[in-house]
Amino acid sequence: MDIVGTVEEDKRDAELNLDGKGRCCTGFVVEENTNHITILTCAHLIQHVFKSSDPISVRKANELFAVHVLCDHYELSFRRPLQSIHATRNYARATIIAINCTKDLLLLRVIRKEVMNLNRRCRNSHRALAISPSPPETFDKCAMISWPPLKPRTAVGGAVANPSRPFLDIVEEEEENPVEYTMDFIQADIASETGSSGAPLLDGNGRVIGLLHGGFGGRFSYFVSHHDIVQFLMQSGILAN
Repeated sequence: MDIVGTVEEDKRDAELNLDGKGRCCTGFVVEENTNHITILTCAHLIQHVFKSSDPISVRKANELFAVHVLCDHYELSFRRPLQSIHATRNYARATIIAINCTKDLLLLRVIRKEVMNLNRRCRNSHRALAISPSPPETFDKCAMISWPPLKPRTAVGGAVANPSRPFLDIVEEEEENPVEYTMDFIQADIASETGSSGAPLLDGNGRVIGLLHGGFGGRFSYFVSHHDIVQFLMQSGILAN
């Protein structure tokens, strides 16, 4: 928590090759226009160099971290049978435009023309996911779509176990919560794995009701709440007040 160092070049290469050794997460589009794409994901993508009482600013986060994104269309093309021209993936640089360290939310912006599909610009639509107009309730059916390393389009379904689980119900010791999270989570009967953090939790109509924080190694996963997502996107100018 006290020291930020530079990631060695070979480790950066490992991350960009998605070999499962680097640090990555899932994100989803919340805004698209002709100039840029805006992606919502989890703040702990940039590791816990912050805590609620000592948040990191957008400026400092951009100084310390280089964030790169890969679109789903690129990955599908990269994995096509007999595709042998491109040995490594070509990522687009993203800029951090908003962060909430207390709620574990991060907003990224990518220049539209820099999003590639192999050796050309990606011409496909990157449609923003709709945010549900209301939060989920206990027993509501839900689904998560994530992209853990080398496993794109991983989909799993389940149900909401608790729509408002306090974080302090999950961790018992102070040392297990160095970031000082205090928010309430959506607890869902859904399995998750490393690299899935930031994935959207969807309702039965395919609308966002939560964002994956983590699974903590159990049968349940815990999601940033619908309320916190809506408030963050409103404060960032993505959703209208």
